[in-house]
Amino acid sequence: MEENFISFIPFDKLIAVISIIAISYVNYRGVSETGKTGTIITIFQLTTILSLIAGGIWVMSTHSDWTKNFADFLPNGVGGFVAAIGLTFIAFEGYEIIVQTGEAVKNPKKNIPRAIPRAIFISMAIVVIMYCLVAFVSIGGN
Repeated sequence: MEENFISFIPFDKLIAVISIIAISYVNYRGVSETGKTGTIITIFQLTTILSLIAGGIWVMSTHSDWTKNFADFLPNGVGGFVAAIGLTFIAFEGYEIIVQTGEAVKNPKKNIPRAIPRAIFISMAIVVIMYCLVAFVSIGGN
């Protein structure tokens, strides 16, 4: 019986190690490559989320009784609902870093453009809308 070299390594751990090595290499290469890679990863994530939303809307449109999924909102109590709410902080992680840079610079009014606070609020609004749409189609298309 021939044994494969990676048969003793769980697949998820292998992917994690490869991801860490790849991101470390990109960071080692410099800021420009890190920015480009971050943009590519963000586009991939947005494409995935929008595909999930579009697929959910398609499933809901093909089933006329999708509204029944909203009838019993908390069938197992509030425990699962509270757990889901506890995880939503991940969506807003990172915004404080932008604001904290104001404490690190000597003259924040000069070095941080006025457009940044507006960009923070616009991106937060987009994230909230996308999370609500994902939740809606996840429940409705179930």
